[in-house]
Amino acid sequence: QSDPSFYEFLKENDSELLDFDEDASDLEDSVEEGDEYSMDEDDEPTGKPQKKSTSQKREKVLLTLDLIDQMIKEVQESGSTKAMKKLVVAYKSGCGFTEGVEEDNELPYRVASSEVFNHLMLVGITEFPSLFHRLFDIEEEHKEEELEYQEASSKKKSKKKFVRLQTRISKHERWNKLQSCVKSYLKSTIILLDQMTDPKITGFILRRVNQDILVYFACIPSIANKLLRVLIKFWSSGEETNRILAFIAIRDLTILTPYPFIDAALKSSYLTFVKNAKFTNRTTLSTVQFM
Repeated sequence: QSDPSFYEFLKENDSELLDFDEDASDLEDSVEEGDEYSMDEDDEPTGKPQKKSTSQKREKVLLTLDLIDQMIKEVQESGSTKAMKKLVVAYKSGCGFTEGVEEDNELPYRVASSEVFNHLMLVGITEFPSLFHRLFDIEEEHKEEELEYQEASSKKKSKKKFVRLQTRISKHERWNKLQSCVKSYLKSTIILLDQMTDPKITGFILRRVNQDILVYFACIPSIANKLLRVLIKFWSSGEETNRILAFIAIRDLTILTPYPFIDAALKSSYLTFVKNAKFTNRTTLSTVQFM
Protein backbone atom coordinates (compact mmCIF):
# COMPACT_ATOMS: atom_id res chain seq x y z
CA GLN A 1 0.00 0.00 0.00
CA SER A 2 1.11 3.57 -0.50
CA ASP A 3 0.75 5.95 2.44
CA PRO A 4 1.01 9.61 1.32
CA SER A 5 1.34 10.74 4.92
CA PHE A 6 4.46 8.58 5.29
CA TYR A 7 6.11 10.58 2.51
CA GLU A 8 5.14 13.86 4.18
CA PHE A 9 6.46 12.51 7.49
CA LEU A 10 9.84 11.76 5.89
CA LYS A 11 10.02 15.22 4.36
CA GLU A 12 9.30 16.91 7.69
CA ASN A 13 11.65 14.78 9.81
CA ASP A 14 14.61 14.17 7.52
CA SER A 15 14.33 15.57 4.03
CA GLU A 16 17.81 14.29 3.15
CA LEU A 17 16.47 10.76 3.11
CA LEU A 18 14.43 11.69 0.05
CA ASP A 19 17.15 13.64 -1.78
CA PHE A 20 17.84 11.12 -4.51
CA ASP A 21 20.39 11.60 -7.26
CA GLU A 22 18.28 11.22 -10.38
CA ASP A 23 21.31 10.26 -12.40
CA ALA A 24 22.75 7.82 -9.91
CA SER A 25 23.82 4.89 -11.56
CA ASP A 26 9.48 -14.66 10.36
CA LEU A 27 9.78 -14.67 14.09
CA GLU A 28 8.93 -18.41 14.26
CA ASP A 29 5.46 -19.29 15.52
CA SER A 30 6.54 -19.28 19.17
CA VAL A 31 7.78 -15.71 18.92
CA GLU A 32 5.01 -14.47 16.61
CA GLU A 33 2.48 -15.38 19.23
CA GLY A 34 4.14 -12.92 21.60
CA ASP A 35 5.95 -13.60 24.89
CA GLU A 36 4.22 -16.83 25.77
CA TYR A 37 7.42 -18.20 27.25
CA SER A 38 8.94 -16.89 30.43
CA MET A 39 12.53 -16.07 29.50
CA ASP A 40 15.48 -14.75 31.40
CA GLU A 41 17.95 -12.28 29.93
CA ASP A 42 19.66 -15.05 27.99
CA ASP A 43 16.36 -16.08 26.41
CA GLU A 44 16.39 -19.59 27.81
CA PRO A 45 12.88 -21.04 28.20
CA THR A 46 11.99 -21.39 31.87
CA GLY A 47 8.35 -22.31 31.52
CA LYS A 48 5.77 -23.85 29.24
CA PRO A 49 3.56 -21.88 26.87
CA GLN A 50 0.25 -21.00 28.40
CA LYS A 51 -2.70 -22.20 26.38
CA LYS A 52 -5.29 -19.53 25.64
CA SER A 53 -8.90 -20.19 24.78
CA THR A 54 -10.30 -18.42 21.73
CA SER A 55 -12.77 -16.60 23.94
CA GLN A 56 -10.02 -15.22 26.17
CA LYS A 57 -7.55 -13.73 23.71
CA ARG A 58 -5.06 -11.34 25.20
CA GLU A 59 -5.81 -7.69 24.49
CA LYS A 60 -3.36 -6.15 22.04
CA VAL A 61 -0.90 -3.53 23.25
CA LEU A 62 -1.46 -0.17 21.56
CA LEU A 63 1.78 1.10 20.03
CA THR A 64 2.57 4.76 20.64
CA LEU A 65 5.51 6.96 19.66
CA ASP A 66 6.80 6.93 23.23
CA LEU A 67 6.48 3.15 23.56
CA ILE A 68 8.41 2.57 20.32
CA ASP A 69 11.20 4.92 21.40
CA GLN A 70 11.27 3.25 24.83
CA MET A 71 11.63 -0.19 23.24
CA ILE A 72 14.50 1.02 21.05
CA LYS A 73 16.22 2.61 24.03
CA GLU A 74 15.94 -0.65 25.97
CA VAL A 75 17.75 -2.55 23.21
CA GLN A 76 20.42 0.13 22.94
CA GLU A 77 21.10 0.20 26.67
CA SER A 78 20.72 -3.48 27.60
CA GLY A 79 21.70 -5.31 24.41
CA SER A 80 18.91 -7.75 25.25
CA THR A 81 17.92 -10.26 22.57
CA LYS A 82 14.52 -10.55 24.23
CA ALA A 83 13.95 -6.80 23.89
CA MET A 84 15.00 -6.94 20.23
CA LYS A 85 12.50 -9.72 19.55
CA LYS A 86 9.70 -7.61 21.02
CA LEU A 87 10.74 -4.69 18.86
CA VAL A 88 10.69 -6.79 15.69
CA VAL A 89 7.23 -8.13 16.54
CA ALA A 90 6.04 -4.51 16.88
CA TYR A 91 7.59 -3.72 13.49
CA LYS A 92 5.86 -6.72 11.95
CA SER A 93 2.54 -5.47 13.35
CA GLY A 94 3.11 -2.12 11.66
CA CYS A 95 3.94 -3.63 8.27
CA GLY A 96 0.42 -5.04 8.11
CA PHE A 97 -1.24 -1.76 9.07
CA THR A 98 -3.97 -0.22 6.93
CA GLU A 99 -5.62 2.92 8.26
CA GLY A 100 -9.27 2.41 9.11
CA VAL A 101 -9.04 -1.39 8.85
CA GLU A 102 -9.27 -3.60 11.92
CA GLU A 103 -6.20 -5.82 12.28
CA ASP A 104 -6.98 -9.54 12.21
CA ASN A 105 -3.85 -11.35 13.39
CA GLU A 106 -2.38 -12.98 16.46
CA LEU A 107 0.37 -10.40 17.00
CA PRO A 108 0.40 -8.79 20.47
CA TYR A 109 0.67 -5.20 19.21
CA ARG A 110 -1.58 -2.96 17.18
CA VAL A 111 -1.07 0.30 15.31
CA ALA A 112 -3.94 2.79 15.46
CA SER A 113 -2.69 5.82 13.52
CA SER A 114 -0.67 6.81 10.48
CA GLU A 115 1.64 8.85 12.68
CA VAL A 116 2.70 5.78 14.65
CA PHE A 117 2.95 3.71 11.46
CA ASN A 118 5.20 6.32 9.85
CA HIS A 119 7.49 6.48 12.88
CA LEU A 120 7.66 2.70 13.25
CA MET A 121 8.51 2.17 9.59
CA LEU A 122 11.15 4.92 9.63
CA VAL A 123 12.99 3.57 12.67
CA GLY A 124 12.54 0.01 11.41
CA ILE A 125 14.38 0.82 8.20
CA THR A 126 16.97 3.26 9.55
CA GLU A 127 17.73 2.10 13.12
CA PHE A 128 17.04 -1.64 13.32
CA PRO A 129 20.10 -2.60 11.23
CA SER A 130 22.42 -0.75 13.63
CA LEU A 131 20.73 -2.50 16.57
CA PHE A 132 21.36 -5.87 14.95
CA HIS A 133 24.96 -4.81 14.22
CA ARG A 134 25.48 -4.10 17.93
CA LEU A 135 23.98 -7.43 18.97
CA PHE A 136 26.30 -9.25 16.53
CA ASP A 137 29.34 -7.11 17.42
CA ILE A 138 29.67 -5.67 13.91
CA GLU A 139 31.98 -2.66 13.91
CA GLU A 140 32.58 -0.02 11.24
CA GLU A 141 35.95 -1.55 10.44
CA HIS A 142 34.25 -4.85 9.60
CA LYS A 143 31.98 -3.10 7.09
CA GLU A 144 34.95 -1.27 5.58
CA GLU A 145 36.82 -4.57 5.19
CA GLU A 146 33.82 -6.04 3.37
CA LEU A 147 33.74 -3.11 0.95
CA GLU A 148 37.47 -3.46 0.31
CA TYR A 149 37.03 -7.17 -0.34
CA GLN A 150 34.25 -6.57 -2.87
CA GLU A 151 36.28 -3.88 -4.63
CA ALA A 152 39.33 -6.15 -4.79
CA SER A 153 37.18 -9.00 -6.10
CA SER A 154 35.76 -6.87 -8.91
CA LYS A 155 39.30 -5.90 -9.98
CA LYS A 156 40.65 -9.45 -9.49
CA LYS A 157 43.37 -8.18 -7.18
CA SER A 158 45.10 -10.40 -4.64
CA LYS A 159 43.50 -9.97 -1.29
CA LYS A 160 44.34 -10.91 2.25
CA LYS A 161 42.23 -13.41 4.08
CA PHE A 162 39.60 -12.10 6.43
CA VAL A 163 36.19 -13.08 7.80
CA ARG A 164 33.28 -12.04 5.58
CA LEU A 165 30.60 -9.91 7.21
CA GLN A 166 27.82 -12.48 6.77
CA THR A 167 30.11 -15.13 8.31
CA ARG A 168 30.69 -12.96 11.39
CA ILE A 169 26.92 -12.77 11.82
CA SER A 170 25.95 -16.39 11.06
CA LYS A 171 28.80 -17.77 13.24
CA HIS A 172 28.12 -15.41 16.15
CA GLU A 173 27.10 -16.98 19.45
CA ARG A 174 23.81 -15.07 19.36
CA TRP A 175 22.83 -16.21 15.85
CA ASN A 176 20.84 -19.26 16.98
CA LYS A 177 18.85 -17.09 19.40
CA LEU A 178 18.23 -14.29 16.93
CA GLN A 179 17.93 -16.10 13.62
CA SER A 180 14.13 -16.31 13.74
CA CYS A 181 14.01 -12.65 14.81
CA VAL A 182 16.19 -11.59 11.87
CA LYS A 183 14.07 -13.73 9.54
CA SER A 184 10.88 -12.05 10.73
CA TYR A 185 12.41 -8.58 10.29
CA LEU A 186 13.54 -9.38 6.76
CA LYS A 187 10.17 -10.84 5.74
CA SER A 188 8.38 -7.78 7.10
CA THR A 189 10.75 -5.48 5.22
CA ILE A 190 10.05 -7.35 1.98
CA ILE A 191 6.31 -6.91 2.57
CA LEU A 192 6.80 -3.20 3.23
CA LEU A 193 8.92 -2.74 0.10
CA ASP A 194 6.63 -4.78 -2.13
CA GLN A 195 3.48 -2.89 -1.17
CA MET A 196 4.93 0.59 -1.75
CA THR A 197 3.92 2.36 -4.95
CA ASP A 198 5.28 5.85 -4.26
CA PRO A 199 8.64 6.08 -6.12
CA LYS A 200 10.25 8.34 -3.50
CA ILE A 201 9.43 6.03 -0.60
CA THR A 202 10.40 2.99 -2.63
CA GLY A 203 13.75 4.59 -3.43
CA PHE A 204 14.30 5.48 0.22
CA ILE A 205 13.72 1.86 1.31
CA LEU A 206 15.89 0.46 -1.49
CA ARG A 207 18.76 2.73 -0.48
CA ARG A 208 18.59 1.65 3.15
CA VAL A 209 18.34 -2.01 2.17
CA ASN A 210 21.42 -1.61 -0.02
CA GLN A 211 23.41 0.14 2.69
CA ASP A 212 22.71 -1.90 5.81
CA ILE A 213 20.33 -4.83 5.40
CA LEU A 214 21.53 -6.92 2.44
CA VAL A 215 24.12 -8.75 4.55
CA TYR A 216 21.34 -10.20 6.73
CA PHE A 217 19.47 -11.45 3.67
CA ALA A 218 22.71 -13.14 2.59
CA CYS A 219 22.73 -15.08 5.89
CA ILE A 220 19.36 -16.66 5.03
CA PRO A 221 19.33 -17.62 1.31
CA SER A 222 15.67 -18.68 1.35
CA ILE A 223 14.70 -15.11 2.35
CA ALA A 224 17.21 -13.68 -0.11
CA ASN A 225 15.28 -15.45 -2.87
CA LYS A 226 12.08 -13.73 -1.75
CA LEU A 227 13.81 -10.36 -1.85
CA LEU A 228 15.21 -11.18 -5.29
CA ARG A 229 11.68 -11.51 -6.73
CA VAL A 230 10.76 -8.03 -5.45
CA LEU A 231 14.01 -6.50 -6.68
CA ILE A 232 13.51 -8.04 -10.13
CA LYS A 233 10.08 -6.39 -10.24
CA PHE A 234 11.51 -2.93 -9.55
CA TRP A 235 14.46 -3.52 -11.90
CA SER A 236 12.16 -4.38 -14.80
CA SER A 237 9.56 -1.64 -14.33
CA GLY A 238 8.84 1.64 -12.66
CA GLU A 239 10.87 4.79 -12.12
CA GLU A 240 14.42 4.96 -13.54
CA THR A 241 16.28 5.71 -10.30
CA ASN A 242 14.58 2.81 -8.56
CA ARG A 243 15.47 0.49 -11.44
CA ILE A 244 19.12 1.40 -10.91
CA LEU A 245 18.87 0.97 -7.13
CA ALA A 246 17.20 -2.42 -7.60
CA PHE A 247 19.92 -3.55 -10.00
CA ILE A 248 22.66 -2.50 -7.54
CA ALA A 249 20.87 -4.47 -4.81
CA ILE A 250 20.62 -7.56 -7.05
CA ARG A 251 24.33 -7.35 -7.84
CA ASP A 252 25.42 -6.86 -4.22
CA LEU A 253 23.06 -9.54 -2.94
CA THR A 254 24.53 -11.96 -5.48
CA ILE A 255 28.05 -11.16 -4.27
CA LEU A 256 27.11 -11.63 -0.62
CA THR A 257 24.86 -14.71 -0.83
CA PRO A 258 26.60 -18.09 -1.22
CA TYR A 259 26.25 -20.33 -4.26
CA PRO A 260 23.87 -21.35 -5.82
CA PHE A 261 22.06 -18.03 -5.31
CA ILE A 262 23.83 -16.58 -8.35
CA ASP A 263 22.11 -19.20 -10.54
CA ALA A 264 18.68 -18.05 -9.36
CA ALA A 265 19.63 -14.40 -9.87
CA LEU A 266 20.89 -14.94 -13.40
CA LYS A 267 17.93 -17.11 -14.38
CA SER A 268 15.35 -14.66 -12.98
CA SER A 269 17.06 -11.70 -14.62
CA TYR A 270 17.27 -13.43 -18.00
CA LEU A 271 13.66 -14.65 -18.00
CA THR A 272 12.40 -11.20 -16.97
CA PHE A 273 14.43 -9.57 -19.74
CA VAL A 274 13.07 -12.01 -22.35
CA LYS A 275 9.52 -11.41 -21.13
CA ASN A 276 9.88 -7.62 -21.39
CA ALA A 277 11.73 -7.73 -24.70
CA LYS A 278 9.11 -9.92 -26.35
CA PHE A 279 6.71 -7.03 -26.80
CA THR A 280 8.29 -3.58 -26.94
CA ASN A 281 6.85 -0.20 -27.73
CA ARG A 282 7.88 3.40 -27.37
CA THR A 283 7.04 3.36 -23.67
CA THR A 284 8.90 0.17 -22.73
CA LEU A 285 11.90 0.50 -25.05
CA SER A 286 14.02 2.48 -22.59
CA THR A 287 13.40 -0.11 -19.86
CA VAL A 288 14.43 -2.96 -22.14
CA GLN A 289 17.54 -1.10 -23.22
CA PHE A 290 18.51 -0.50 -19.60
CA MET A 291 17.99 -4.18 -18.73
